[in-house]
This record gives sequence, structure tokens and C-alpha cells, in this order.
Amino acid sequence: QSREERLKRKPLVNRKVNLTHSSTFKASGVSLPETVDWRNQGYVTGVKDQGQCGACWAFSTTGAVEGQHFKATNQLVSLSEQNLIDCATDDYYNDGCDGGDMPMTFQYIIDNGGIDSEESYPFEGE
Repeated sequence: QSREERLKRKPLVNRKVNLTHSSTFKASGVSLPETVDWRNQGYVTGVKDQGQCGACWAFSTTGAVEGQHFKATNQLVSLSEQNLIDCATDDYYNDGCDGGDMPMTFQYIIDNGGIDSEESYPFEGE
């Protein structure tokens, strides 16, 4: 099945958000710092290079999950973008290095029962 055929069967999703009714969160009775740098808190791995592979969707997903995993376990683990590129494919509206869908990739991780580490499934960029 060609990329064009896969794109034709993708559902049209309205992701526009109406912000006219949103409000700004205002903390009360809490002292908040001026800035927060999550790198200094240990929540993010080092910079990763996706090269010419258009898999920003996979890198964004692993970055978000890495931070949440650190918050839950106090252990920072670099997760495998290649696992997502290779396995979170058609049913999750992803096309490897030709683009993908971050929300559906989260669903893949849930359905799969997790994601491999970068160490066990390193990035190849294809």
C-alpha cells in the first residue's frame, strides 16, 4: 500500500480548539519560582538528532513519556524512537520517517504495554 493510499484512508480529525472560553490558571496561596528548567530537574534526556528522518512525532512522544516516567519513578530512561517508527505504523496513522500522529502514538504505547528503551532498540533513522 502506497503512502498516498494510506493518507486517503486517514480520518479527518478536527483538532481546532476554541479558546474563547478558556481562562488563565492563577495559583493562589502558592509560591511559584520565576522560571523552571526541566533539564536541571532531570526530567529530560539530552538532545537527540533525527537526521533526515521526518519522525518528529516519535521524538516528541518519547520526550513526553520520558518526562512522565521520570516523574513517576525518579529514573530517566531514554526511550526508543525507532520502536515507534517501526511498530506504531498504519493502524496508528504513522508513516515512519514520512510523518506521523503524536496522539495516536501515545495510544500505540498503551496498546503495546510500553515502549522499548533507546539502549535496547537504537535509532537508525529509517
